[in-house]
Amino acid sequence: MDKEEIRNIVLKYIDAYNVCDIEKISSLLDKDITFKNIANNTTIATAEGISSFTDMISKSTSIFSERNMELITISVENNEVFFETFFTGILNKDLNENILSGDELRIDGHSEFKFNDKNLIYSITDYSRTKI
Repeated sequence: MDKEEIRNIVLKYIDAYNVCDIEKISSLLDKDITFKNIANNTTIATAEGISSFTDMISKSTSIFSERNMELITISVENNEVFFETFFTGILNKDLNENILSGDELRIDGHSEFKFNDKNLIYSITDYSRTKI
C-alpha cells in the first residue's frame, strides 16, 4: 500500500468519526483492532476487537452535542501513520464536578495507526492533552 492510499484511509476515518458513521469506521478496521487512549500521560480507555471499539465510539458520541476532529499534520512510514489532530466538542452532559454540560472541550494530540496487509487499521493509539 502506498502513502497516498494510507493517507486516504485516515481521511475517511476522520470524516466518518466526525459524522458518527460507525458502519463506515468499521469498514476501515481489522476485526481484531486494538485501541488505546492516553490523556495527560494516563491510559483512560482501551478496547480489543471491533465490537468493543465500535461500542466505545457509539457511547462516546452521546457525550457531545457537537464535535469535530481536524487533521493538522500527517506522516506515513511503511504501514504506520502518525498524525496530529485538534478536537473540539460541546459537552452534552457533565463529566465530573469541574467539566460540565455546555463546556467546550478542546483536545490537541496525535494518533498512531498501524495497517495490516489487507489495508485495514489493526492498531490505534491516541495521545492527547485536554483543555477546557
